[in-house]
Amino acid sequence: MIARSFRLFFGGLLLICCTSLAGQTIAKSGPTSIHAAVSGKKVDVAIRTAKIERGSELFPNLETGATSVVVLTDLQIIVNGAKVFVPRSVFADLLDPRTASIRADKSDFLLTISGGDASESYFVSIFFDSAKVKLRRLYSSLIPDVPSQETTYRLTVLKDE
Repeated sequence: MIARSFRLFFGGLLLICCTSLAGQTIAKSGPTSIHAAVSGKKVDVAIRTAKIERGSELFPNLETGATSVVVLTDLQIIVNGAKVFVPRSVFADLLDPRTASIRADKSDFLLTISGGDASESYFVSIFFDSAKVKLRRLYSSLIPDVPSQETTYRLTVLKDE
């Protein structure tokens, strides 16, 4: 479930309200496959995760008392059988992913991944077409209307001449 929160101030009282979008659960370790027919095209997303324990040299430097963390190790997107180029920066910093969903967004596609916990919860919107990832917006679930990060991607193809 992808949660979007918004805050309301009512008579000096802070109310936090949530809206939810359905999503598929991401495995805590190993592969997760998501398939969708979107705008007449077949979209397949393969997500691979790994669980890292605190004693491992790979464990990230976290301020929380977490004893383990789940990291995304790979994200592949295929549209109508053709692989979409996905830079590592699209997914490499996403810790503890929980759910993912795919939908159409104008002429593009939108992959949404939610994750984290409590004050570190987030969702990321990844916009892509049949060839490449175009844009990534990362949001804190505490401030869901304003992106914390926005990255634009351009695909540059080098040619031998």
